[in-house]
Amino acid sequence: MGIALKVGMIIQLILTGMSFGAAPIVGYFYGGRQYDRLKELLRFLLRIVGGTAIVMTAVLFLLAEPCIRLFMKDETVVAAGTLMLRWHIVTMILAAAILIFTICFQASGKAREALAASICRQGIVYFAVIVLASAVAGYRGVVASQAIADLVSAVLVGWLFRERFWRSLMVHKGNA
Repeated sequence: MGIALKVGMIIQLILTGMSFGAAPIVGYFYGGRQYDRLKELLRFLLRIVGGTAIVMTAVLFLLAEPCIRLFMKDETVVAAGTLMLRWHIVTMILAAAILIFTICFQASGKAREALAASICRQGIVYFAVIVLASAVAGYRGVVASQAIADLVSAVLVGWLFRERFWRSLMVHKGNA
């Protein structure tokens, strides 16, 4: 599983850099009450970072076996690693959205929401899912646990984003 996680991190780190690179602009627009520009920026980020996640996931999904084979030659390990890598990256589009929502909370000073979003995907939700999934489906449950945790986290963080961030922007009809 270690090889699959490290290869999958390539996508994750690129998405993190793209998302967190926008944090100063999000903070600038939010602090300056330029809500129309902030809404525009968020839509742009979701398209660009989300599009990058989709393209990179598709490429790595197709190249999963050769990527694992770079590190291991044993056919059993390659087969298991390919399956793990594909399960690990299949929900990167959701991880991209979670990252963007997290930087919105951080850049707007919403510390509790930022903390909740930050610990959701790789923390509390992931731990609960891996315990449950392994009990229900054994090995396959462990392999699928990141994708399940991403789905649950995206729903939770998406709801939090809508309730605590987006709705406050929608109240403003223009710049304050």
